[in-house]
Amino acid sequence: MKYNLKEFDLIKNSFISMKNNTPLLYSKTIIYVLNEYKEIFSSAPVSDYGLLNYKNLDPNCYPIEQASISEERVKLLVNRLVSIKFQDIDTFAMFLRSDIEHLFYFELRDYICPNCGSEGGGEVLLTRYEGYSPLSFLCLSCSYSRFLKGGKPEDYVTFVPLTTEELKEHGYLQ
Repeated sequence: MKYNLKEFDLIKNSFISMKNNTPLLYSKTIIYVLNEYKEIFSSAPVSDYGLLNYKNLDPNCYPIEQASISEERVKLLVNRLVSIKFQDIDTFAMFLRSDIEHLFYFELRDYICPNCGSEGGGEVLLTRYEGYSPLSFLCLSCSYSRFLKGGKPEDYVTFVPLTTEELKEHGYLQ
């Protein structure tokens, strides 16, 4: 698909027109944009960021409001997104993916990545490999991931954020 400035501006306007800067509204706007503009997000270079893997997430099912992102931070993230120029749409996609990771995934604050030593601070996320039930982690610093109890799937898999219910079930939320 050939991107055009008009569609890119429509995407950015979805964020500009948000009525407030809550993390929940921001996450809902992201999901809306992914669904409304699927063609754009399914074409390279934007598709390289795997954003459409998240298009069916229901923000109401995730602990978005417990993410360590304040309304002021959301405002800064939105301003960063809408300031990106049309020729840098891949940068837009990269930032959008980063924001999804920080909104939908649960941070393991007391877990240290055995590969690079990163800990908390939004760098180590609790996740699941799609199609697998054991919990796993993903280090955003070095991209290392494993099941929490060791090992990993043989093939490439997609990471899935845990819902609020799953986090409660495993004792990460009350």
